[in-house]
Amino acid sequence: MTGFEYGDWHTYGRHGSQCPRGQFYFNNLYTNDGFADYLLGLPSSSCRNYPLTTFGLDRAPYTAYYLQDTWRPKANISIWLGVRYERWLAHHNVNAAAATWDPKREWMSPKCNRMASPI
Repeated sequence: MTGFEYGDWHTYGRHGSQCPRGQFYFNNLYTNDGFADYLLGLPSSSCRNYPLTTFGLDRAPYTAYYLQDTWRPKANISIWLGVRYERWLAHHNVNAAAATWDPKREWMSPKCNRMASPI
């Protein structure tokens, strides 16, 4: 038996902010009491985490070829033999954004070459 397999994988992600409406901090800046500042709606500071754009793999084509055969030398003995060749073709990242972990430097490298090696 022979065969061929083709796949085109897509993996997408979105940055989900843990505080989509922002964060507000109340400490005794206006009334010398943080709870009173909260009740009056007078934050000492605030921030908002804007979501990032979609990221991930836009295209990741994959091909595989295989050969398989079954041989029965006796009625109670079966031998299965098979060979498979798999190849991942060039990946394409959404918005050409990619990063990889560099264990030699112990840091995240934001720029990568086509083989996902740090630049």
